[in-house]
Formats: sequence, C-alpha cells, structure tokens
Amino acid sequence: MAIGITYISAWASNANAYAVEHTLDIIYYGFNRLLLTLATMAVLFNGFMGHFNSLERTFLNDYTRSIARSSFSIGLLTPIVICLFNLSQENSIYLTGPSSSVFAIGNLASNLLIGFFVFIFIEYQLHSLMNVLFSRHISHFQLLKSHYALQQANMLEK
Repeated sequence: MAIGITYISAWASNANAYAVEHTLDIIYYGFNRLLLTLATMAVLFNGFMGHFNSLERTFLNDYTRSIARSSFSIGLLTPIVICLFNLSQENSIYLTGPSSSVFAIGNLASNLLIGFFVFIFIEYQLHSLMNVLFSRHISHFQLLKSHYALQQANMLEK
C-alpha cells in the first residue's frame, strides 16, 4: 500500500515547480523515497523469512531468473538507449504527463528487449565458451573403477 501511495500521491511542485518552497519539496521527496525503501524492505524481509510463499515461487521461477540474469546488460545499456531516444527526435520532447508515460514505457520495453538479446547472443555465448575452455572436466570414473576393483579383489580373497 505504501508503494502505491508513493507513486500515486500528487505534489503541487509537479504541476508548478515554483509554487512550493524548496525545503518542503525536499521533505516530500525524501519521505517518499524512505517510504518506498521501507515498504520494499518489509516485503522482501517477509519473503526471506518464509512468510511469503508466492515471493519464493516468483524468485524460483525460470522466467524471473532469466530476466534477472539479463538485468546487468539492461543496466549497462540504459544510458545508451535513453541517449538514442533523445537524439533521434526531430523536435524537442516536452515531458507532459501522457508523453512521459509513453516515453517511460517505450524506454522500459526497448531496454528489456535489447538487454535480453545482448544476454542471449553475447553473454550466454561467452559464458558457455568460458565453461568449455576453462572449467575442468571432473570425472570420478577412474577413482570408482579402482575402488570397485579393490573391493572385488578383497571379496575374492575372502
């Protein structure tokens, strides 16, 4: 509920930046950030303590894990995508309510798509190559073979 209040609450300085004193503006945004952080920590704490089975199922889901693996790529590519969005416009972008919503949704969708493709075509391939080249193939076959041969020999002697 606190997260919803944080995102939905309206503040007068959003409509008119000079209508509110600067200290009140700082207090408002500081409180909202603190409220959002505390609410997120409370939800995650309950999940980690085992009170939220749905959160555990979400974290163990294959789709969630694949999105989490591509989050590093998305974080690296976000500034590039935002610069491309801003520089590819013919006219200036006036960030009103509807245009900023469209801008944010487009940014999110393109970041997810580009990050997923970078993960699949670059990171996953490099990870697989590193596993093939540098990880040792550990086989216990020879150890087990000698152990069972020794057991068989001991059984035949008795």
